[in-house]
Amino acid sequence: MNRILVVDDSKEIRQLVSATLSTDECEVIEAKDATEALQLCAELKPGLIIMDVKMPGTIDGIRATEMIKNSHDTAQCQVIMLSGIGGTKEIDQARNAGAVDYLKKPFSPLELIEKVEATLGVKP
Repeated sequence: MNRILVVDDSKEIRQLVSATLSTDECEVIEAKDATEALQLCAELKPGLIIMDVKMPGTIDGIRATEMIKNSHDTAQCQVIMLSGIGGTKEIDQARNAGAVDYLKKPFSPLELIEKVEATLGVKP
């Protein structure tokens, strides 16, 4: 089973992503901020993280992605950034932090499924 961690401060976005990706093939776990995401990532080692860029607290999604990718224990976790900001600068920052893809809000659930399938190699 593929484990996907969804990190977003918006409960509605987390629920939409979870409803879109939860299947017999994919278990979806939710985190409301980067601090919770880092803890869950270390404990559960998800295959994929859908990470919001802007979140409350001292750690944003870009920094959390850097921390995940620079840790020996979690470097194998793939990250797709999810944000309402989608300029070239933000996409470059996400890729430099270690994200494999970037999805701009508002997003199509079909586009999300396609990106997850391309990243994990399985259709949720």
